[in-house]
Amino acid sequence: MNECKDADAHRSRPGGPTAFGRPLGPLTGGRKPPEPEFLEQEPRRGDRGSPPRLPPLGSSVAPSGYIYMDGPSASRRRDVKVIVIELMGNICWHVINKEILSAPIEALWGLRVVSPLAKVKGIARMSGSSQLPLPDRAYLVFSNILLLASLDKSQRILDMEEINGGLQCFLNALRVVSRQAGLSRRIMVLHSPREHVLHDIAPACSRFDERNIIHIHRYILESAVTQKSLLNASIAAIGGSIPVHDELINDSAEELMQSNYRASIVFAAMAVESCAGIILDREYERITKKAKSSSKHRCVTIKVNKKESIRKDPVYVALRAGAGEGGSRFLNLLHACPLYLLGKSLQLNKPKLYQQAHSLYRTRNDLAHTGTTTEGKDGLLPVTREGAFIAIETANAVLKWFGERGTCIPTDDFVQIGLDR
Repeated sequence: MNECKDADAHRSRPGGPTAFGRPLGPLTGGRKPPEPEFLEQEPRRGDRGSPPRLPPLGSSVAPSGYIYMDGPSASRRRDVKVIVIELMGNICWHVINKEILSAPIEALWGLRVVSPLAKVKGIARMSGSSQLPLPDRAYLVFSNILLLASLDKSQRILDMEEINGGLQCFLNALRVVSRQAGLSRRIMVLHSPREHVLHDIAPACSRFDERNIIHIHRYILESAVTQKSLLNASIAAIGGSIPVHDELINDSAEELMQSNYRASIVFAAMAVESCAGIILDREYERITKKAKSSSKHRCVTIKVNKKESIRKDPVYVALRAGAGEGGSRFLNLLHACPLYLLGKSLQLNKPKLYQQAHSLYRTRNDLAHTGTTTEGKDGLLPVTREGAFIAIETANAVLKWFGERGTCIPTDDFVQIGLDR
């Protein structure tokens, strides 16, 4: 979190942020950046239908005027300035083998991400990296190396601590946007920029054999980083538009993958409470800023002193602070408050999901406040793998009801690729 604050401070300096002395492009322009456009479908556990159709890493033209490829000349031998980042863990990529450079990533000062399939003279592939060929000249690549390139070798170089701060914010955004909960965000080594020779794409393995059959973990296919993920993460990192509940729900999935079921359940419940609070408070702020009061609400203007006044809705304030069924303020976030502000109630619209959310929150309270096990207690989730699955599924469903995205659930489902697909 501190790294993000440092990066924000850096972005606020006169002239804008630079990595090699170049200000940010037109993405900000003094205006609030656009919200990321997420195209992936919501995950569903147990759905064993066709594998997800991932957007390719490259295409002719990207949103907002970005160019995915620089043309044939860019994918041949060329001298570039490269920053090498070694991460503590891997990032899973879905890439096309004809691409070598991404579009400029504005959150990373206009630098380009080098394809993990690219051959860069002077930079050896790490032994931990692996490549899996897919149909249509695509690859899944697992690598702990991230390469950032500048095509202008004359650009001034920033301090490495400033680059590190921006990288941390971007990787956090990339994790949320791609819903790859296990995406590595911890930097192990940050190498100073050096000139390297960038060659054509050179996959370490052969193309996919159409006669072959492979089975890939569904979660890996759903959450692999694509070109679209990079661009959306750039927008989110610059705008600071990553809600807390998006981070919490991915934290829950990451803890599940590490078999920390107690933490997974707690994070899932926190994601629900955070999401409800953020959505409701955002709508309340919008309503109270209206010049005219709505007939559905009771906004009033209260004078603080002769020069200052505030607008508030005492009905919502009372609902927000009051206790609901069983003395729980949490339940008001799912029933009374959204019914008053949004005109819908989880208890009325989806009573079964409402009860599941209540059970999740009671389990969270039991674990967080007393530290006791929930085994044998009626209506509470078991602290097991299955219990953590239910917790994330419930949180995903509640977030979707509020109009937000959930996360990919790391189930044990596999997708067949190859013959008889």
